[in-house]
Amino acid sequence: MPAFVCVLFVGVVLRNGLSVRGWYRVFESAASLLGNVSLGLFLAIALMSLRLGDLASLALPLFVILVVQATAMAAYAIFVTFRVMGRNYDAAVLAAGHCGFGLGATPTAIAHAGHYSALWRLPSGLPGGADGGSVLY
Repeated sequence: MPAFVCVLFVGVVLRNGLSVRGWYRVFESAASLLGNVSLGLFLAIALMSLRLGDLASLALPLFVILVVQATAMAAYAIFVTFRVMGRNYDAAVLAAGHCGFGLGATPTAIAHAGHYSALWRLPSGLPGGADGGSVLY
């Protein structure tokens, strides 16, 4: 196990332990801002050091991997997730989110689920709400 995993675990224990006892309070908005700035800085540095000429030979293998992954994830979401979850509106939203998650990231999953819930609104008077909103809670 890498050393940073132990450090992360100690940080989680300290933060939660000190918060429960009331000795230390973490300001979530400040932590979120610091995380967003750090992520932006990391991505900028990583992209500036990227040499696209070196990656040109990997374009075809990466494209093939992407197509296979997208096809396999879509088939799994359609034929397994959608059917196991009940073949209804909620199952479709869950399958879309699962597809996004399977393609690589939680924000992608949330974007997929939000996109499909916006496309399929319930008519007024149904359990989704009188205004015809989605059933995501």
